[in-house]
Amino acid sequence: MQKCGGDYTKVLALMSAFLAKVPLQASETVTVERKAHNMPETDHQYFTTGAACVVVELDSMTGEHKLKSVDIVMDVGDSINPAVDIGQIEGGFMQGYGLITSEELEYDDVGTLFNASMYGYKIPTVHMVPERFRVKLLDKGKNYPGQIYRSKGIGEPPLLLATATHSALRMAIDAYRPTSDFKQLSSPLTAKRILAACNGK
Repeated sequence: MQKCGGDYTKVLALMSAFLAKVPLQASETVTVERKAHNMPETDHQYFTTGAACVVVELDSMTGEHKLKSVDIVMDVGDSINPAVDIGQIEGGFMQGYGLITSEELEYDDVGTLFNASMYGYKIPTVHMVPERFRVKLLDKGKNYPGQIYRSKGIGEPPLLLATATHSALRMAIDAYRPTSDFKQLSSPLTAKRILAACNGK
């Protein structure tokens, strides 16, 4: 066996553990003592909250838009690693941004998905990340004292903050085409849908 990448003995030990199905991580399941912490029996252990301010620039002639800036404040409790949490928040927001603006499933008349490839299904790219993307972790975020290191899970919550993009685009469309009539704008707000909304369709 050739030495591949790191130390041969470490590679061999990892392979042996893998083949023997030995877990190489620590995990624990706990029961929260709700009465001891004055928590209702059916309440959540904690809530993760955040706020986002999004500035967009919209081209009313093409329907294309650009994220100019994103500012986010997020409550992650006592962060174990702020750099990791901020990266999760940025990634979650951009994933949500794709769901709000570009990721559209398109079917033909018989129900076959015809944009089932990266060529047809558009996800956010690095070029869509705004130059000004600021994330701040909320100071003194409160959390259940028994939680591991008093931190909060931060995988999915930032994704929901991307709905601010929908609101920003709607405000830009309404500024271009002032009207008292409410028009529903369904996500994803692709360039085609934005252009139609700008033209009153």
